[in-house]
Amino acid sequence: MLNKYPLLFFQLIILLPLFSCSFDYSEAIIAEEISSWTPNAVVINLNETVVRRGTIAYNLEAEKAEAYNKRNLTVFTTVRFIEYDKTGQTATLGEVGHASFYSDTENIEFEKAFRIESLQQGYFIEGQAVFWDGQEGMLTSDFDKEITIGKDDGSFIIGKGFSSKASNNSFRFDGGVEGVFVSD
Repeated sequence: MLNKYPLLFFQLIILLPLFSCSFDYSEAIIAEEISSWTPNAVVINLNETVVRRGTIAYNLEAEKAEAYNKRNLTVFTTVRFIEYDKTGQTATLGEVGHASFYSDTENIEFEKAFRIESLQQGYFIEGQAVFWDGQEGMLTSDFDKEITIGKDDGSFIIGKGFSSKASNNSFRFDGGVEGVFVSD
């Protein structure tokens, strides 16, 4: 029989494996999904100092930093930072419980309580969550999140729906506000 139908036999040998196996790509897809949600690097007790033009620009400390390269994301836990002015004097101090930095847009989400103090301008801002839009140079909060802005003299404002534009050094609240103003 093999001599009579060699072509048919050859076709069956080729087609038989196609019927007996399946192409299951689910494991490859799951591995790809896991890899975008699995950090490429984890650093414990991070301490980063950045120097620009011979002067320290800022110092960042975090209990943990996780880099997710495919998502252009670095997640920081328990962060403290110091920003310096061009003369090397401390300009800004900050703390945040959780921060997500997106390197492709330079956007930053602060969560789990934050406080930023501008030592040279004499004010602070604090709250539970705020978003920095790196391209617009704008700091905003969700409408339902309270933000407090205070000054060294004891003045403060608490409000919701906060937004601030870095270019004109102003802020506003779209929700209700309350506070105390201390005059000299």
